[in-house]
Amino acid sequence: MALLSRFDVKIHVPLPTAAGIRQMLSAGMDVDDDVDLDSWAERLAAPGQNFSGRDIHNGLCKQATFRAFKRWQGDRSQSEIASERRLSSSATIVTNDDLTEVLKGLHGSSGVTADDWQRYEQWASGDTDS
Repeated sequence: MALLSRFDVKIHVPLPTAAGIRQMLSAGMDVDDDVDLDSWAERLAAPGQNFSGRDIHNGLCKQATFRAFKRWQGDRSQSEIASERRLSSSATIVTNDDLTEVLKGLHGSSGVTADDWQRYEQWASGDTDS
């Protein structure tokens, strides 16, 4: 709370819409041909999901890309990977399975909580006693 008192202006950044989430997903990772980003965006923007832009970018996109890389890495040794001049373009292609597994781990540890909403509503109404 001390940090918040140092700013003169408070800015509310709303949760992203499905269209915004779609843009973050397409900019944040390379996906397999069978991944329907529109469907994923709708799913993530559904009521009650409450994922922030940071959750989408840092949580879902980065972790799914890392999961794809670990799958690509498989049993390759560090020296085998280092000897390849460039990372294969398929090394970080995210699949539906990658997204599903990462999303399972995000539920409960990410997203805007009911308490966050309550604090925002108090702030937006001018109630600064909280």
